[in-house]
Order: sequence, then structure tokens, then C-alpha cells
Amino acid sequence: MENGKFTISVKVDEDMANKYNAYKAAYINDEGKVEEVIDANEKDGYITFETSHLSTYSVLGYNATTTEVQNPQTYNGIMNYAFIGLLSIVCLAGTALYLKRKFN
Repeated sequence: MENGKFTISVKVDEDMANKYNAYKAAYINDEGKVEEVIDANEKDGYITFETSHLSTYSVLGYNATTTEVQNPQTYNGIMNYAFIGLLSIVCLAGTALYLKRKFN
């Protein structure tokens, strides 16, 4: 135990090691619910992760993708709508005051 952490290594079969390219370890609490997910690494047939306590863990393998997702540039023009709305209110109020003075 170094700095309050344990390094846990779990032997996995070759099929699992070849099937996935990324791993996580999930801490399962006494009620059977996942309470924490920890990054894990695979090296030489062992999945390794660090934890601060010894408990029940599940090793999860998955295939991580490295594709980059770009968010499209969207322009919703909300500021333009707000400006036009404010300008409309000012114009209507000005017109109402003008007509009130003219006919009174």
C-alpha cells in the first residue's frame, strides 16, 4: 500500500485481452450497485487499477474509439431576436406617446 492506495492486478484470458482495447474497473457496493468506475490498464495479460479500499470490483472491457467529433457551428440568432423585440417595444411605446399627445 503506497500513499493509501492499492494496485490491483487481475489475470484475464487471452481472448478478452485481444477482444478489447480499453478497460475500466467498477466498484460494486454491498447492495450490488455500481458506486465508482475507475480507469484500468491491460499489460501482459493483467488488468491493473488503483484503489483506496479492497471491495468487490468488476472488470469491464470495451473498444474505445479515437474519432474526433466536431460540434457544428450553429447560429441561432437569439441576440438578434432580443434586439428586434426590444426595438419593437420602444417603437410601439414611442408611437403610442406620439398619438396620445396629438389627439389630446
